[in-house]
Amino acid sequence: TRSSNGGSGSSFKTFAKSYIKSSGGSRAATKSSIAGINVGRNYLGLLSGVSKEGFNETLQKYDLSDCIGKSSEEVIAKIADRIAPTGSTNDEAIARAAIMITFDRLYEKILDSGRDIESLDSINSETLSDTVVEFVSAYIFKKWVYEAGIALERNDLSESEAIKLENEMRFFIRDEVKNGFKKADISKIDLAQGEGKKIIEDIFELAYSTLEK
Repeated sequence: TRSSNGGSGSSFKTFAKSYIKSSGGSRAATKSSIAGINVGRNYLGLLSGVSKEGFNETLQKYDLSDCIGKSSEEVIAKIADRIAPTGSTNDEAIARAAIMITFDRLYEKILDSGRDIESLDSINSETLSDTVVEFVSAYIFKKWVYEAGIALERNDLSESEAIKLENEMRFFIRDEVKNGFKKADISKIDLAQGEGKKIIEDIFELAYSTLEK
């Protein structure tokens, strides 16, 4: 209610800190985000494969060779189905919603640069980091809204006001996560072994700990 009456970044910071605390802290919040971590690993693994082996080759590896030559929208939908299936739990639904938000943002960037989905072959480290931050922050936002039972429609907000407030919350989380993630360069990490297998879990814990401060 305070946010709808003129909230600020400091208000969101307080709410986020309280949410992480009520979840048992950043480590506990990370452990409860198993669907997000699994989908994040799938997503980062896909992007890593595309950058190292090529777009079409990666589609074949994921048994998506029937997508080759299709429109970007069709390809994205098929990839999303493969790496974030609908599932049967709320957490899986949250992770799928987050990956769809992430693909939307990534596709916007691709279109703005005048390219198509196959240009993921040449994705740079900055874009790779940005899209991972987008996924983690979208997942945390969706999970926060669900678990905290934030029902914006109960606050006598119009639909446009509710959407505006949700966007402000999501952008706040994304900025916080991005700031905490500045020094990480995931393009240099081998996802197939050692610390690479744990990278998404570490990113989630970093994100939650940043919100907890």
